[in-house]
Amino acid sequence: MNLHAIAIRLLQRAGLYVLAREGYQRLSPSRRRSRRAMRCFYAQLVAPDELCFDVGANVGQTTEVLLTLGARVVAVEPNPLCSPILEKRFQRNKRFTLVDAAVGAAPGKAKLHFMGTASTASLREDWPFETNDSVEVAVTTLDELISRWGRPKLLKVDV
Repeated sequence: MNLHAIAIRLLQRAGLYVLAREGYQRLSPSRRRSRRAMRCFYAQLVAPDELCFDVGANVGQTTEVLLTLGARVVAVEPNPLCSPILEKRFQRNKRFTLVDAAVGAAPGKAKLHFMGTASTASLREDWPFETNDSVEVAVTTLDELISRWGRPKLLKVDV
């Protein structure tokens, strides 16, 4: 495990990860430029009050931008270390919905392999990384998401 991953886990255990991440995001010039570029990109695709699915939401980089644009966002994230961060960051926003699940071909359960809150997580059985943190997660389908919330204007998939 690298130093970055260790720092994240320590901040999570202390309950400070969300605060530290928000501070870093606001102070880092490269992160501010990246967020501004994402807003410009997604503003071409999404108008206020349109429905968006953020599948593989991680800790909410895209969700944040879509909410800033006024979209309604269904964030789908199976990683049990990411879901609480999403909830803490966006729970007060009425346009935000969190689905603690992976998306697959059929509903059910699957084993999720992951490395902390890193974007590296997968249902792949041939998980190729050294750390083998894993947990059983719920699996939903795009059809179930559409049936429950409607057809999205934007479907962002990062899996």
